Amino acid sequence: AWWRAVDFAVRLAGGVVAFAGGLLVAVLVLVSVPWRLATWFGTVRLPLAVLVAVAGMLALLWFSPRATGARWTVLLPVAGWFVVAVAALGVGDPGGQLLPPDDWVAGLALFSGTVVAVVGTVLVMAAPAPGSRAGARRAPRGSGAPAEPGDPGSRR
Repeated sequence: AWWRAVDFAVRLAGGVVAFAGGLLVAVLVLVSVPWRLATWFGTVRLPLAVLVAVAGMLALLWFSPRATGARWTVLLPVAGWFVVAVAALGVGDPGGQLLPPDDWVAGLALFSGTVVAVVGTVLVMAAPAPGSRAGARRAPRGSGAPAEPGDPGSRR
């Protein structure tokens, strides 16, 4: 029975890491938004925040159900992402925005990270459960359709 406690602890730790990863990705996006590169032609914006948002969210959406064994835990990194995103937009505080509203890199990073989070969550939640026979070709019993060889109840 002790292995059940260990299994629960490992799955719980996976959920905590997934939530903390969502927080971390969002903070890394905030930090990387203002990065610029000085060139001979002047200063160039580095939209690295967009890459961090997309790659980080994709990695966390892959990690969370595998670390916990439950598909619904894909919502944990998304929750972490939205906590920081809402706080960065300065909801409730008119002068406390961490992201300027006229910054295209910030807008694109928030948009792309949110789109990846929402679409990825829908795809993970809509996927058939591991080990299920969803999508397998099988004739319903009593339909008159011939059964495939090897199916239980097949007379071949």
